[in-house]
Amino acid sequence: MKKVECIGLFSLISVLSCKKHPVSGQAPASMADSVAIPQKTEEGLPVKKYDYEVGWMEDYEKLPKLEFIEIRESEFHKVPKDSVRTMPQIDMGDEEFAIQTWKKRHVFDLYRDYGGVRGHEGHEYLGYYPGLKLFAITSNWTGESMGFGKLVLIDSITDKEYGIVSIGDVPVELPLPSINNKYMVYYDNWMYDHKDCTICVVQIGNKANPDDYLREYRIYESHDFAIDEIRWIDDNSFVVRGYEDVYENGDWTKNSNIIKLPSNNP
Repeated sequence: MKKVECIGLFSLISVLSCKKHPVSGQAPASMADSVAIPQKTEEGLPVKKYDYEVGWMEDYEKLPKLEFIEIRESEFHKVPKDSVRTMPQIDMGDEEFAIQTWKKRHVFDLYRDYGGVRGHEGHEYLGYYPGLKLFAITSNWTGESMGFGKLVLIDSITDKEYGIVSIGDVPVELPLPSINNKYMVYYDNWMYDHKDCTICVVQIGNKANPDDYLREYRIYESHDFAIDEIRWIDDNSFVVRGYEDVYENGDWTKNSNIIKLPSNNP
C-alpha cells in the first residue's frame, strides 16, 4: 500500500481586535417566527438571500495563498483536538426545528422529500459555537437530479445570517475557529476526485461592523490529498491531517497518513 506522510503548518501574523458581545438572555417568546422557506427559480432551485455571504472564490483568488511544509505525524498528535462546538437543545419536531436568537425565533423545515416542485429539500441543525455566539445549520436542496447545499451561521445576538459560499455542490465542512476566535478555517473535499481539496481561512472581525465581521483571508488548493482533520495550534497556526484514496485489488482504500503544516507568514 502506498503511504504518504506530509504535515503542513499555517502561520498568520496579523492581529485583529474583537469586541465581545455578552449574552443577555433569551428573546421574548412573543417575537414573530421567521420561517425559512426559500423561493424557487423556474428550474426549481431555491433562492435564499442571507444578510451576508462569505467565501467567494474570486475574492480568495486576489489574496496570498497558503503554503505547507511536511512535519512528522507525531507532531500532529501533540496538538490537542478542538472542541469548540456544542449541541444545545433546541425545539426539534418531526417536520421542523426552531432556533431562538435574542431578537426572534427562526423556524426551519427539516430535510425530506416534499414532493412536487419542492422535491427533496430542507435544513439540518449542526450545533452552536459558544465563543462566537453562532448557530450552524445547512440548507439543502435538489435540482435537475443533483444535490446542493450551503452552510449558514446565525448570530444569536445580532440575528445576522452569514452564508458560507459552497466550493462545490454541497456545503463546506463546519468551520473551526482558532483558539481565541481570531480566524476560522474550513475546507471542502472535492466530490469527484480522490485526493483534492480546498482549504479556506476567514478572518473574524468586530460584530459592530457586520459587513466585515467575516472576511476572506487565505486559500489553498491541493491535488495531492484530501482533508481528514484540522487542529489549531494557536491563533496563528494550524496543522492538517490528510489522506488519499488508493485503488488496490479492485477497491478504493483510504490512506490517512498525509499531514501538513502551513509554512508562510502572510
